[in-house]
Amino acid sequence: MQEQTREILWNIPLWASAGIYLLLLAVLIIAVRRAFYYYSLWMKGQGNVKIDRIGRRIRDLFIYTIGHKKTISDKYAGFMHLLIFFGFLTLFIGTVIVWIEHRTPLHFFYGNFYLIFSLIMDIAGLLLIAGILMALYRRFVIKPERIKTNREDIIILLTLLIIAITGFFIEGARIAANNFPPFEIWSPVGHMAARLMVAVHSPEQIPSLHRVFWIFHAILAFYFIGLIAYTKLAHIFISSLNIFFRSYEPKGALSPVYDMERLDSLGVAKLEDFTWKQLLDLDACKNVRCGRCQDECPAHLSEKPLSPKCYLRKLDAHMHEKDAPAMYEMITEDEIWSCTTCGACREACPVLVEQVDKIVDMRRHLLFSGKLTGNASRILQNMMNSGNPYGQPRSARADWAEGLGVKMAEEGKDNGLLYWVGCAGAYDARNQKVARAMVNILNRAGIGFSILGAKETCTGDAARRMGEEGLFQMLASQNIETLKKHNIKKILTHCPHCLNTIKNEYPQFGGEFEVIHHSEFISNLIKEGKIRLQKELNSVATYHDSCYLGRYNDIYNPPRSILNAISGIKLKEMDRTMDKSFCCGAGGGHMWMEVNIGKKINHMRIEQAAGLNPDLVATACPFCLVMLDDAAKAKGLEEKIRVKDIALLVEDAMR
Repeated sequence: MQEQTREILWNIPLWASAGIYLLLLAVLIIAVRRAFYYYSLWMKGQGNVKIDRIGRRIRDLFIYTIGHKKTISDKYAGFMHLLIFFGFLTLFIGTVIVWIEHRTPLHFFYGNFYLIFSLIMDIAGLLLIAGILMALYRRFVIKPERIKTNREDIIILLTLLIIAITGFFIEGARIAANNFPPFEIWSPVGHMAARLMVAVHSPEQIPSLHRVFWIFHAILAFYFIGLIAYTKLAHIFISSLNIFFRSYEPKGALSPVYDMERLDSLGVAKLEDFTWKQLLDLDACKNVRCGRCQDECPAHLSEKPLSPKCYLRKLDAHMHEKDAPAMYEMITEDEIWSCTTCGACREACPVLVEQVDKIVDMRRHLLFSGKLTGNASRILQNMMNSGNPYGQPRSARADWAEGLGVKMAEEGKDNGLLYWVGCAGAYDARNQKVARAMVNILNRAGIGFSILGAKETCTGDAARRMGEEGLFQMLASQNIETLKKHNIKKILTHCPHCLNTIKNEYPQFGGEFEVIHHSEFISNLIKEGKIRLQKELNSVATYHDSCYLGRYNDIYNPPRSILNAISGIKLKEMDRTMDKSFCCGAGGGHMWMEVNIGKKINHMRIEQAAGLNPDLVATACPFCLVMLDDAAKAKGLEEKIRVKDIALLVEDAMR
């Protein structure tokens, strides 16, 4: 009985098999030189390479690369990429196994192992071809707006397709030349290729064809490997590095600037002012080229100058091209100011590139250079002089609570739970209603609490995201000092921006506090039976996810659990919801800034909600409440659609 195996390098002359190692050496030299080139560019950035949490980094590397955690969120592109990735990876591993059998004392390439190996390799080749055909169809038939096909893309796909097809013909020629051993049926595609070849060629031609296919296949395979260093294929390694070196700081926390008084400038004046990891980000983005961030960006979708993809590509071009224009010539101020810091770009990125921090770093430099947009200067001046962006007197900060008997926190005493009202809750009429509703809910639940009143000042969220780091740190220091003087340990707030700043950014300056959002707090009160929702609110509602509550702090379910607990509310979800929610347009200082380019983001969001024909748009953020309410009025929808915070709905349901 014929042994179930095959001779490795059958029919291949010695000069050809030896030539493989020369090609391998050449490819390795190319790879090392290119790797050093990338490394030298990244190391021009600031900071040192520090590696901590090794176990977590390795785990995430597998989750996002092997597991394709973010890639598969786009069903077609994700499935296509899975086919190509696992097809190619399996074939590569199979090649390594063959080398081990041929060049080491280990011998296992026979019997059942050989049969199963042959079947798996044929399946992997089919998966690879299917994935490539899907990619070609996507680029030349579907043509997504974010995908631009160039010559490099075509060369890569066709080269890989030819490698896969010639691999089957090599296998088929070997099977045919050896008179179709019965066990080779375990190579079904190769077996079919063999049948095709004997139908077209005479038996004596088959060995020569096998040799030609093998040499051509080997040369093309090493050409493809060489392409990795100089094309988008470099993402195989660069993206993996970017994922491995990802930041584990809270998603909502921007990097602080320390010792500002010693610095000659703030922010990023030139490319080298970015950190080395930010420069690595640029190449990770360039080599992936997926454009998913652009599809999710509210600035781009509202026809503003900013596309996160193009923004990063410009920076990358500035990094690589010796004669590239100056950075602030390639990127306009309008692009920089168009960002709402919503984080949709970061959430969409399959390789965890961070865009917002770079934009804020450039805003820091613009402010340092005296270049502001719209009425930004007045807003920042209000924060500095009055402790709030509205420019209202500090003494009026607790006027909303008049007649409610709210306790004021006292220095040096145990004040228990602190209700952090925020600037909108203190001064905006619509959000003052939310603050009063929160007082009623807390009282009904028997929860003791206090407020700071005039001692509370703006958290500095908008100042920091507008680039005014110095003002932010001044406000943060004041608040941290006040909170510590009042022995505050736990803080309740209905503003996601206050939540994010106090919870995620104040620890950078020694402010460690437990912070909870009102949606989580109220949801727990309902579950514990401390408040009862007895009144029916017969409404068709949709919920708008706040960017700073959802994407930055992963709070998605508590607001929905509250709405579902209210009798009579029928909840409908918009297409863009949860981590894919569409920004209301207020973040990054846009609540007060004038960016009159393109469409209004809040108008687009209220139109998305109106498509569901709801009676009610529920919010859990004071900024979102104002922006969506204003949009409803501007669109003539105020009679049809009410915009209300969940606290107001709970208060209504308690009556």
